[in-house]
Amino acid sequence: MNDAPEILTFHDADGNPSDFEYIGTVEHEGSYYLLLHPTEPSEEVDDDTMEVMILQLTKDEDGKDSFLTVEDPELFDKLIDLYNAMDDINTMDLASVLGEEEGQDNETV
Repeated sequence: MNDAPEILTFHDADGNPSDFEYIGTVEHEGSYYLLLHPTEPSEEVDDDTMEVMILQLTKDEDGKDSFLTVEDPELFDKLIDLYNAMDDINTMDLASVLGEEEGQDNETV
């Protein structure tokens, strides 16, 4: 088993890449949400806090994976609670969630 972290690269609207470590996936109300941790910490976050970004997995009009940032604080907290309540039996690997080969670049919407 490979213990190396899974890294996803996303590009912002200007094409600038950012790398994120895949933490896990939560299924909630028929949608999948990816929990990610930036590989480069933000200057705005203190050393005692783990910075987490949550993206909802969606499909674009061409059927390709697309991601929407979860900005609703209540949904964000709910997803964190669900992730924390999961055990190893319920965890999903990234490739099975995305349904494709790992290591490809992605764009956030």
